[in-house]
Amino acid sequence: MAEVEWIHRHPKAEDLRVGLISWAGTYLTFGAFNSTVTATAKSLGRRQTWELLVSNEHDAQAVIRLKSLQGLYLLCEADGTVCYGRPRTSHHGCFLLRFHRNGKWTLQCIISGRYLESDGEVVFCSSRVLSAYHMWTPRPALHVHVILYSPTYRSYARADHTVGRIWVDAAVPCLEECGFLLHFHDGCYHLETSTHHFLSHVDRLVPHRSSKTAFHMQVRPRGLVALCDGEGGTLYPQGTHLLLGLGSSPIRGEEWFILQHFPAWVSLKSKTRRFISVVYGKYWVRRHHGTEGAGAGPNEELEIRFANRPFLVLRGRYGYVGSSSDRDLIQCNRDQPDCIHLLPCRQGIYHFQAQGGSFWSITSFGTFRPWGKFALNFCIELQGSNLLTVLAPNGFYIRADRSGTLLADSGDITKECIWEF
Repeated sequence: MAEVEWIHRHPKAEDLRVGLISWAGTYLTFGAFNSTVTATAKSLGRRQTWELLVSNEHDAQAVIRLKSLQGLYLLCEADGTVCYGRPRTSHHGCFLLRFHRNGKWTLQCIISGRYLESDGEVVFCSSRVLSAYHMWTPRPALHVHVILYSPTYRSYARADHTVGRIWVDAAVPCLEECGFLLHFHDGCYHLETSTHHFLSHVDRLVPHRSSKTAFHMQVRPRGLVALCDGEGGTLYPQGTHLLLGLGSSPIRGEEWFILQHFPAWVSLKSKTRRFISVVYGKYWVRRHHGTEGAGAGPNEELEIRFANRPFLVLRGRYGYVGSSSDRDLIQCNRDQPDCIHLLPCRQGIYHFQAQGGSFWSITSFGTFRPWGKFALNFCIELQGSNLLTVLAPNGFYIRADRSGTLLADSGDITKECIWEF
């Protein structure tokens, strides 16, 4: 069988989506009313997510438009006001995006030459003199469970917990060791492995997050990222075994990685309790000159189980699923997620375990707490690529509520019941 070449040739829309953080730590936000654009939000949500449309890109700059998830564009008017709508001319809504060494971005209006800035609340475009107030920090809006692909070496990063290192040598990202959680905290990123260890500045995996596990991120519009320590060191594969470590002299762009969503791999088991194996790697097709029996019965039923997911990180319409110190209930609007550890029981049924070792419990109101003593049955139903629904023990689907509370009260599958994982 010919080896599959896992090369990211065309960036997907989600790879080009970012949140833009002002100098005040607030996000550029698509306003709900009056075509306004603000910078008051403290977390990255749907209205803080912008898709980059790139028309021209060089090493240090690119010409772009910013498009909201609602389909409208960021526009700079002649009087310096910033709004959203549809461009009236070919240059209306175009910005010159410049990449700075500290990882910041600046956006200069093509028509007026003025820079996009914010006072911490209002967003405007009035000054032609560059200052710190014009700096924006890009944050990839991709789901935090990611893989790192090196286009230079055509391989994926892989955590080796036996020696506490990360190598960039995996041909296919099918193992759980290839998945990483990319935590964003105080403007820096922390790379967490599937066993909840963190990559440190000394190239070792450590059990706790600290200043020594914090990295700055350089972001480019086409899903390319590079991680730096802020003191001249950059992460890139080194040596004959491609150890991921800090160095000061990367060559040929080997410090750049393509950031992608961690793909879900599953195992299939037949009614005879045997696993299905791929022998030839070919597709099943139906020929016009033949007939096939397509009726599904008990012998055609297959048990599906996650092969590379020891835990789930769920993101819905309002944010990530997680708990908070000031509330007893599990929320669905968190900026940072909790890991839901999966304890498989039988076909499609899992126990949900919280990070402290306790289990998810459900109240009579259909809300959830992470402090249960007994394991409950949750049924996971796959709905597409990295999408699922969860049937709770009370017989209802779990959904995201606009209030931020996670609820199990939906008899039908709606948009709020679909979870990205």
